[in-house]
Amino acid sequence: MVLASAYAHELPRYGLEVGLTNYAAAYCIGLLLARCVLKMLEMDNEYEDNVKGALDSRLDIPHSDKRFCGFSKDSKQLDAEVHRKYIYGGHVAAYMKILMEDEPEKYQSHFAKYIKRRIEPNGIEELYKKVHAAIRADPRSKEV
Repeated sequence: MVLASAYAHELPRYGLEVGLTNYAAAYCIGLLLARCVLKMLEMDNEYEDNVKGALDSRLDIPHSDKRFCGFSKDSKQLDAEVHRKYIYGGHVAAYMKILMEDEPEKYQSHFAKYIKRRIEPNGIEELYKKVHAAIRADPRSKEV
């Protein structure tokens, strides 16, 4: 039985208009899905989320930490700081900074949509925080 679905093309209404296929966007989709299900079941006020999207919204999804960014095969541990970096687009911001300095032309082409929207590397984390807040505030603001 399928209760709900969520897709990347829904994210612009929450403020994420670019980078819809990266790790941070996948987190947003998981968060959106979870908050939709909880709202549908009228449990959204009972379950506050933490920081891992659908899992943190208390959905029981079979998973393995081995699949998360920040998992070390050597120590068999998840580095929460590395994982947090990816959730908030830190990997994108880091790549943007590298290209800005080392290959400005490549930066201009790879991040043209970000540039058009005046999204700079130092603003990426704040952007994702706003998107997460918008999703939590109203997981289904419009029908898709």
